Amino acid sequence: FTTLDEARAAIESAPPVRLLLEMGGDPQSLGGPVPRGELSFEAWPPPTAEPITWYLGSENALLTEPNNDGSGAAHSFAFDAENSQRVTEAADDDGNEFDNLAWEPLVEGNALAYETELFTDDLLLAGSGVVELWVASTADDADLQVTISEIRPDGQEMYIQTGWLRASHRALDDSRSSALLPFHTHAEIDLGPLPAGEFTPIQVEIFPAAHVVRAGSRLRLVIDSPGGTRNLWKFDVLEGPATHSVALTGAMPSSITLPFVRDAEVPVGLPPCPDTRSQPCRPYLTVANSPSALTP
Repeated sequence: FTTLDEARAAIESAPPVRLLLEMGGDPQSLGGPVPRGELSFEAWPPPTAEPITWYLGSENALLTEPNNDGSGAAHSFAFDAENSQRVTEAADDDGNEFDNLAWEPLVEGNALAYETELFTDDLLLAGSGVVELWVASTADDADLQVTISEIRPDGQEMYIQTGWLRASHRALDDSRSSALLPFHTHAEIDLGPLPAGEFTPIQVEIFPAAHVVRAGSRLRLVIDSPGGTRNLWKFDVLEGPATHSVALTGAMPSSITLPFVRDAEVPVGLPPCPDTRSQPCRPYLTVANSPSALTP
């Protein structure tokens, strides 16, 4: 540009949202700040994004309908306070938050995991999501972490995004919340303990993300204690011990809802592990969910 007006006109005429996909996965600059693909949209989340909801079911299933088979009424996991202090940086980490961490495998009994059926098309996840959980606990409060990942055909599990919430902060501002974005007040007047022995609905935001879940992959939801998913982050969590339970019944349908764009022009093939920035991979391992002693 030769003038400020030319530059301003060019910027203002471009779509306001520029989406860079799979940063670090470009084969000419592996690990560098170069994307494998780029998309533009008129708004965020993209107006063409459609919400898709799955419901937590028995075993490790994410179902397209609420669980009504009477099995697996609730699952439980043990709160792991040590996880909040776990900073497992990559071996060559230089203090850069975008370097991939050494993403540790799940510890059975300390986490719950649920998975969809295989995707039949490439779908672009674009925007925020919400995990609605019916939660009961042996404590009067609970620090919760929800994480989504892609279980790929090559046997790798790739991190996508996470959300966190302390259960006592569950109160929502309904005027500012939406089906995909719970807005918590975090006001002192709204704080409240978990009712003893009762299942309570809690909405946890999954922070904004852009990721292509490809045909032949499955989407995974993990529910556990905060920590282990961010480079250089630690969490000031509640003291344990505690056991948290999540209901799985049709009357208390714990679920996850995410926005997907169909038919987007996305890069072909899986992005490389471990070069895609801020998206570590680990070998996929199954986790058996523990049944809860509480009945919804």
